[in-house]
Amino acid sequence: MYATVAFSLTGGNIFKWFRDQFGDAEVEQARKENRDPYEILIGQLPEKPTGLLVLPYFTPTGTPYFDVSIKGAITGIDMSTTRAEIMKALLEGVAFEIKLNLDILRESGYEVKELRVIGGGARSPIHVQLKADVIGMPITILDVTEAGCMGVAMLAKAFATGENVGQIAADWVKPVSKAEPKLKDHYDKQFETYKKLYPALKIIVSIILITKITQNEAYILILSAFSANVSLWYKGKLSGEFRQSFTFKYVRIFR
Repeated sequence: MYATVAFSLTGGNIFKWFRDQFGDAEVEQARKENRDPYEILIGQLPEKPTGLLVLPYFTPTGTPYFDVSIKGAITGIDMSTTRAEIMKALLEGVAFEIKLNLDILRESGYEVKELRVIGGGARSPIHVQLKADVIGMPITILDVTEAGCMGVAMLAKAFATGENVGQIAADWVKPVSKAEPKLKDHYDKQFETYKKLYPALKIIVSIILITKITQNEAYILILSAFSANVSLWYKGKLSGEFRQSFTFKYVRIFR
């Protein structure tokens, strides 16, 4: 028997970060109205997809990279970007990370065709629909809030009564609703760009760590990455072997 694990260490905590840093008004409103501040924030999400891309590594990565040195990134911001767009982009980024892991499973021979959502992630139909749109597959909401506790109860009943645990699950767990993807084509195109974010940022972080360049020099590197004259900048900064490696990656990723 084989088991596979795909997970991200950044999920609901990235939404909590946004609430704590930028949601004081909603927290206060929720306190006065006896509501959930996340419900108020979710209600402010723009209907259309954002023009941003978020690499949601605000904590160390989970699968497939297991990288503790990489940092998160919000790309595509300009003077027209709104707070609500940043909030939605954070949630889109988490969903892209789920899609990345599902793609790896599919390439490995195990294709997931439908997702089932439980707990806090199932409370908002708007959020579930966003995940279905980004991931590109149906998501079923179950009538279970705490699956772990219910699973333990199922096993306890099966042990005590001798009933089949699969039958107990079928009797106890019922689908409530299903979100069908509506924007799959759009997000599939964005996903191709999303997959390039980690390796591109990893190059910059690696250069900073290996060469101990300053933050100002790192900023110049980011600007120079889109210039044909990038070699003039890093000439003399890197060893010949690493310079060749960087040049190859630069051409592959940035041009």
